[in-house]
Amino acid sequence: LVFENLLAELDPNLEESMKKSIRKLTGSYYTPRKVINEMVNESLYLYLSKYVEENSSDIENFRKLLQQLIYYNIPFKGNQALCKIVVEALDKYRILDPACGSGAFPMGMLHRMVEILKQVDDSNGLWIELKLKSVDPAQRTEFKQILRQHLDDYGRKLGIIRDSIYGIDIQPLAVQITK
Repeated sequence: LVFENLLAELDPNLEESMKKSIRKLTGSYYTPRKVINEMVNESLYLYLSKYVEENSSDIENFRKLLQQLIYYNIPFKGNQALCKIVVEALDKYRILDPACGSGAFPMGMLHRMVEILKQVDDSNGLWIELKLKSVDPAQRTEFKQILRQHLDDYGRKLGIIRDSIYGIDIQPLAVQITK
């Protein structure tokens, strides 16, 4: 909504009908949170179930557990194999919003990925170890201390933003708002 209104206010001398036509011309419309959540959950489920299918032999059981996790927030504590697969999968996940607008979809994806990581890796240990694999061995200890000193969500969010979420838009203002 902020983006829509900012776009209309770029030239405050425009009449109301002109402001609406600018939004229509550029396709600048707010996507409701409910729709964003559905898109995020569906995207994550499709990706994770495909990843599990390619990396596990217990596909049917894992698929049911993934549905419960993603659609109903029912964690599957105690199933370390699936937890590890989900953390690895989310580390490799890349999303692109080709019309990011104010960043509702990228932000929805960020928050949902953090929620899922919390449920499958509460201590953040699996995720940190995965991130440390790409760090120079001489600096791993220092890097691990830095990741551990921050709140768990800080490190997760920073890693997801840096490695997984991308957005573009024809409106330069939209990209700035998304950043």
